[in-house]
Amino acid sequence: MTSRGAAQSYIMKSPLRLLVGLAAVMGADQGSLKLVTVPKVKSIADLRGKTVSVDARTTGYAFVLFEFVERNALRKPDYKVERAGGVLQRFQALMEKKHDGTLLRITRLPCVVDRGHA
Repeated sequence: MTSRGAAQSYIMKSPLRLLVGLAAVMGADQGSLKLVTVPKVKSIADLRGKTVSVDARTTGYAFVLFEFVERNALRKPDYKVERAGGVLQRFQALMEKKHDGTLLRITRLPCVVDRGHA
C-alpha cells in the first residue's frame, strides 16, 4: 500500500507517464507523510551535508521526499541519499543515527515522537 501522493509523484516522475494514462480515483489513508529527523536536525536547512534515507531512489516516497526537500531550498548536491529499505529498516537506521532523516507515515510515529525524533 502506498499513499496517493506518493503514487501520483511516482507517476509524474516516471517515463511510464508517457505510455499510460493513470489517475488516482479514490484512496484511503489513516496518516500522512512526515519528514522525521534525528533530534539535532531542527529545520530542512540543517540537512545540508547530512544523509537522508529512502527505500529506493525511484519510488513514490523518494520522489515526495526529494520534492519536499527541494521546495525548502536544498538541492541534491546539498545532501546525501542512501537506500535503507522499508519503513522498519529506515526507522531502525534513524534510531541508530546511521542517517539524519527519512520520510515516514504519521500513523507510525508515536514511538518516534516519544524519542524526540519528530
